[in-house]
Amino acid sequence: MWAFKSKLGNQGRQRGVAVVECVIVLPVVLFIMLAVAEVANAILTYNKLTQTVRDASRYIATEAGAGSGIVQLTDEKIARTVNLVIYGKITAGGATVLPNLDPSKVAVTLANDDDVSVAVTYDYLPLFAPAIPGIGGARMNGSGFQMNTEIIMRVL
Repeated sequence: MWAFKSKLGNQGRQRGVAVVECVIVLPVVLFIMLAVAEVANAILTYNKLTQTVRDASRYIATEAGAGSGIVQLTDEKIARTVNLVIYGKITAGGATVLPNLDPSKVAVTLANDDDVSVAVTYDYLPLFAPAIPGIGGARMNGSGFQMNTEIIMRVL
């Protein structure tokens, strides 16, 4: 009879060990999965930001010269370029390319006599950090971190 109880006791212990292993490993695996998702989202956001700034730089590089050889940055051309960065089109309105993309953080300038520069500072807000205050939401005060990109192109 003791042998019979011993066998059942070992099986119960094995199940208990599996539960303990799961409790130890599961939070680590979930943390790694969330971290990978966060980094992937940040890379995709930066890629989208860089692409829109590149498109805007290409637009202003073709419009600033307008085939005359004289570089002119008018307020209208700058406004269209900012709209291209913010909305993905030269007219204002509609959904923004990235959430919370602020027009005041877009700078369109002459880099030198023949080059134009489009620079953007974007406040990236992480996906999961605001939901978990102990990890970063409270420390970031809802502002995340800044992504900066600048593209300089020669006027055509």
